[in-house]
Amino acid sequence: LTLEEIKERQAFIKNIGETIVIDGKFNRIFGMPKKRYQKKVKEYEEKKKIIGDIKGAIQEGQELDEQINHKKQEQK
Repeated sequence: LTLEEIKERQAFIKNIGETIVIDGKFNRIFGMPKKRYQKKVKEYEEKKKIIGDIKGAIQEGQELDEQINHKKQEQK
């Protein structure tokens, strides 16, 4: 790996909440072939987007629920 690739993988490891060293060994991400690493990054980005979409849908649902409850309160 080049220094730039090491820095990129280090940032990715921190971003996903893992540590650089696990049980006295470097994180397995450092040993991944480039294609497999790129696939892992892509999968992570896709999951991150899906989670964002889900959080957005939950937020919208909560806002609609609040609007419905507010209208019910007005009708009483």
